[in-house]
Amino acid sequence: MVLTLEQFSAQSECCKMTCVAGFRGLQREVNSFSIVDTPEIISWLRGGELVVDAGFITSKHPEMQKTLVAELNRRGCAGLGIKLHRYYDAIPAAFIEAGNELDFPVFALPYEVRFCDLAYEIHKQVFEQRLTETQRLCEVYSKLVHTFSTHQDLNRTLYDVSRILNNPVLLANAGGELLAMENLVDNPDHLAEFFQLSFGKPLFHAERMQEIEQCWRQKLRTHRMTLTVQGRTLAVVLAAIRTGEQLWGFFVVPECMQPLGKEQYHILESICPLLALHFAWNHLSHNEPQEETSEFVNKVLLSSTTPLESIQTLCTVNGFDYTRKRVCINVTLEHFENLTFSRRNVLRDLLQSECDRLAEQQGYLCYCTSFRSCVTIFLLAAPQTNSRTLSADAQQIAQALAALLLQYEAPVRIGISDCSTEPEKISVAFSQTLSCIQMGSRLAPDERLYTFDEYQIYYLLSTTMSESDIRALYEETIAPLHRFDLENQCNYVNALESYVKNRFNVSKTATEIHVHRNTLLYQLDKIREILSLDMDDYENMLKLQMGIHAMRLLEHPELHAAEPDRA
Repeated sequence: MVLTLEQFSAQSECCKMTCVAGFRGLQREVNSFSIVDTPEIISWLRGGELVVDAGFITSKHPEMQKTLVAELNRRGCAGLGIKLHRYYDAIPAAFIEAGNELDFPVFALPYEVRFCDLAYEIHKQVFEQRLTETQRLCEVYSKLVHTFSTHQDLNRTLYDVSRILNNPVLLANAGGELLAMENLVDNPDHLAEFFQLSFGKPLFHAERMQEIEQCWRQKLRTHRMTLTVQGRTLAVVLAAIRTGEQLWGFFVVPECMQPLGKEQYHILESICPLLALHFAWNHLSHNEPQEETSEFVNKVLLSSTTPLESIQTLCTVNGFDYTRKRVCINVTLEHFENLTFSRRNVLRDLLQSECDRLAEQQGYLCYCTSFRSCVTIFLLAAPQTNSRTLSADAQQIAQALAALLLQYEAPVRIGISDCSTEPEKISVAFSQTLSCIQMGSRLAPDERLYTFDEYQIYYLLSTTMSESDIRALYEETIAPLHRFDLENQCNYVNALESYVKNRFNVSKTATEIHVHRNTLLYQLDKIREILSLDMDDYENMLKLQMGIHAMRLLEHPELHAAEPDRA
């Protein structure tokens, strides 16, 4: 069992390391630590080191910046960490370029991190993997207690358990409904053959749940069973989470990677009482577990009632320049719940690093924060910046981010807000991105990028009109044409929608829908006949456009009166 850079950066207690380059190399093994304290450092390395540099040497020897990463890679080192705000305010471009070219990880380290703490953390984690079984059990249990009590983060705890057991871990309540999961292999397809992986839904069918309930009545702490689906089998270990007679839920450990041994069983049984205390405390205090979020997220992004003065203070404290014109870009990672804890961190770091780079190219500042499956990016521009230019640049950056993450097999959906400058509209912009992702992912599921400008009309209709009013609008406008399409296998609604979008330009519309200009003219005459409407009247065309939007909403009833999901 080895310690990878990805694992170390996810679990390091002494600092928040941010990967800025060489993301494909995060599976490199790290086993020691070294500092760039002399130009001859390369000849003193043997491989496996995380090499850190504050810039004291390399800033005085520019030639080292061009060759350092390549030499570290040749020596078999694990990665390079740059401590900022002493000799470097930003990581030299040469390090980033070489890191990406060679898949050699480069990290940004906070100014306040102490090298001795970083060295201790690496050697501690390496040492823990080489302990005897008894010592290891004690160390593992101590670490899990520390993680659980310090972070109060269920996903972080599940990640630690999953890594220790070297298998995926699922958490279910007493009724067998899925509460959380940590999929070690980032591939839920195999698990989906045997479980219903929908949160809040039972993992097992009723007959299997009866078998499980019988085991709990016999006061068994663990239960091993075999699931069979279409000739394929999977061994699964269940561990009860209980306090006294009260059963709160259970761990489900599919043995996808390897069967659990005696040591893993001990660990599994030891962590269950911690989870039982967690559930019992939330039950006694009548509170649902709260996700840990920053004050900036809670009071600036998620709240529309925070006083202006408090917003300004929180922005200043968190380095958010509220005086600038801004656009919010919200990147939502698909299948987020199936990603491991460390994988989530890697993708967030990748997003922030790439967005910083792209924003700098365009002359903007960039502010990033995270909330659940979202990475929220604010593109900050000078107040006099043209809004159309800023919006266009935001879309270009968003497209680049989506393309980059697809290379890492991490599909996303991205929402882009309107431009704004008022501090109190920061939360509005965040809400807009959630709304257009929610609307767009249903109305245009094949697309990945949604702008609020494009989906604003759907938002207004769904939040200001009842379903009956939306249906009445549909019936009074586009319904006859829609029914004609359905009965005659035509697509006149699409032709009309394109005609309106192209500002009644026949040639552009014909090109867009791939028909001859004369064919389109015939279709428009037929549309006038079916609707019995003067299409030269601007008010009539506006009503028809609203009717088409109403039709799209009626095709997706879950969007009616839908506020963006912030919970």
